[in-house]
Amino acid sequence: MEKKEEQEKDKLGLSHNRTKLTILLPGFTNEQFDARGNLQLYSMMKLFQQVTDGALLHPEGIYRELAPDYEDYVYNPKYLLFTITHELEISLKLYELINTLTMCKNSYNCPIRASSQLCHIGTSSYVEYFEVIQDGTDDILLSCHNHTVMIDPQTRRPKAIPNGSELAKRITNTKSSKRVQPMAPPTGAFCNIVKVQYTDTDTNSHANQASYVTFCINTLFGAVKQGYFTKDKLYNGNIRKVTMLYTGESLIDDQLLVKTWQDRAEDSKVYFALEKKGNIIVHCSFDYYPKTKQPSQL
Repeated sequence: MEKKEEQEKDKLGLSHNRTKLTILLPGFTNEQFDARGNLQLYSMMKLFQQVTDGALLHPEGIYRELAPDYEDYVYNPKYLLFTITHELEISLKLYELINTLTMCKNSYNCPIRASSQLCHIGTSSYVEYFEVIQDGTDDILLSCHNHTVMIDPQTRRPKAIPNGSELAKRITNTKSSKRVQPMAPPTGAFCNIVKVQYTDTDTNSHANQASYVTFCINTLFGAVKQGYFTKDKLYNGNIRKVTMLYTGESLIDDQLLVKTWQDRAEDSKVYFALEKKGNIIVHCSFDYYPKTKQPSQL
């Protein structure tokens, strides 16, 4: 089985067992980069959502059996899909590549292969493994485990995946995700208040998962600007890993209190807690690479 998967490593479209979809993209567009020339975390997360949408809409993939009638998701949903956790890892290869890219017709000239593969199906949730690889190489630029739960639209509580146990038998990729551990904010954490806007929301009528990482980035920038963090650490390191744990949701006009602080033992690790009415609804952490001479991505 591993030999077959290795042979189909560079194949576009569906894998032989229909659990993996790979698409070819022309590269990263100018809009995906921030003012410092770094690929935005928001853009990375949206890229993974784009690949998932393609898999859910593919007429022959296992995703179609996992979540049928996905084309009716916006206007007449029979279920909702809520993200529970993200574990995003950013390779140094990506930072090296960005430093060498040249602009061409508003697109960075770097074809990439993005894939989404189911690696676990449970009673009411499933885990996907994403990869973004530079086309023509084996260089993994981005990888991510994404844990999603199926939700009843009326109760907004978990519901069973139809034929989940049968679908689980067809999963051959066993890349597992680690449980994201929540961190309680200490006294004296830097605080920032944000208001959820319409543009922060998605088809689930709540703040999109990628919007929360933007709230964290903006809060972090404010903390650095006011001297709360070790400035040279954050400005001279690149983000290696981002973890997100979602325990609640926020709606349009909700006010969130975003708290951030550094790890006491390793100041290259930064944590966030997003509170709504005194309850933490999102936990987040950034883990930085060791200090380099290259400008970092906040």
